[in-house]
Amino acid sequence: MREYYPEEYADIPSERTFRRQAEKIPFCETALMRRGKKYFDDHCMPYVDRIYDDLHANDIWVADNYTCDFTSKGENGKLHRLYLTMFMDAFSGMAVGWHVTEDPSVSDTLLAFRNGVLRCGFPQKVYMDNGSEFTGHDLAGRGHRTRKSWNKEERPATIMERIGIGKIFANPRNADAKAVERMFRTFKEHFAREIPTYLGGNVLERPESYKYKIKHGIVPEDQQIRALIDAYMDGEYNQDPYGGKAKGFEGMTRMQVWNESMKKKSPDEIRRPASEHTLDLLLKRISRAQKIKRNGVFITICGDKLWYYGEETLMHINETVYIRYDPSDPREARIYDMETDKYLWTWKLADELMMDYITENIKDFEDMGKRTSAVRKAMLNVKNGIIGAVDHNKRIDELAIAVERFNRKIKESNGIIQPTSYTPVFAEEEIEEHPQLRDITQITSIIELMSANAQAARKDG
Repeated sequence: MREYYPEEYADIPSERTFRRQAEKIPFCETALMRRGKKYFDDHCMPYVDRIYDDLHANDIWVADNYTCDFTSKGENGKLHRLYLTMFMDAFSGMAVGWHVTEDPSVSDTLLAFRNGVLRCGFPQKVYMDNGSEFTGHDLAGRGHRTRKSWNKEERPATIMERIGIGKIFANPRNADAKAVERMFRTFKEHFAREIPTYLGGNVLERPESYKYKIKHGIVPEDQQIRALIDAYMDGEYNQDPYGGKAKGFEGMTRMQVWNESMKKKSPDEIRRPASEHTLDLLLKRISRAQKIKRNGVFITICGDKLWYYGEETLMHINETVYIRYDPSDPREARIYDMETDKYLWTWKLADELMMDYITENIKDFEDMGKRTSAVRKAMLNVKNGIIGAVDHNKRIDELAIAVERFNRKIKESNGIIQPTSYTPVFAEEEIEEHPQLRDITQITSIIELMSANAQAARKDG
């Protein structure tokens, strides 16, 4: 001001005057313009206050993934960060099912869900994130990732639809709507910080000793972390005081709230699988609809096709089916009819149909030869069975069948109907012998003439 506006410099108010004016700026304006949109949303925007009056335990499970804020060591010695797939009961806040994985996928989500069902039974609805590990086409549908082209595809019922569980997908970029996010914050503060290789959510949170521990191998193994998480969930987190808004549960732990709420439900409202085998069948992965090919049917795992072949393959080529399989044990697959949803067969993994582009193992070719020989033999048996069932003494001549078919069509058409009146055509010799024929231009059938005379006679009588 002194350099550019010397004439106005003497009229500048004091520094305290500027401070007083700055203090009058509304908090929401400084929150947005100085702290950013995230801070503004967290501290200024209105939020939904959920009502728990009509909600009970196991009504809704909330699912999400969390990237662990610490480093661990895998079986191959590689350092990485694990992921925690979590299902949390919306009413009690209790952790019902979880699974620790190196790379989240639909299969890991199913394992966490299976863990929850074994412990607590089936929920009525599941509230899920929009990550690809939750929006698999066979788990609960594509959620907000749905495309018009996908809706046109023929597809079997999803796992959630088959079991009768409703699904809700969170709106994109709205993480605050999921209560499980608060659970992850608690997990970070009370569990992750106790791990030696804790690195925090950003550089400012990272302890100075982190690099030293990594350099000297002071790193926990994955199996240790999994055991610790299993113990922490039921041993501490689910035993912490209930912090929800439902009335009448003051002083209880999350697990006690879940137990008390379940007591108020009628037996018809509580759904549990009959056995682990039943649960395994219900939670098998589902492929898209496909036609049986000469190699059978296939699933794709990690970008590789796994083919399944059975004795029935040859006689059902080009029929539309879908597959249900266990990704943790893909040695066999169950085949279902696409139209009727009926179980058809269980086929084994056909290892001999998968071979390296260049292989020197002669056994690979021998196995493939055995497979093709077996298929050819089966087809010959079918052929011989058909031919052997024919009595050659009663064999029907194909030409005789054709003649009979032609004669039947002639009878059905009533043959050619001759006209009763027509113009006669005479040969020149006939006209020379009988010149009077030149004056005849039309002949009427004698039968028609007799019929007309008879009708005239009856009228006269």
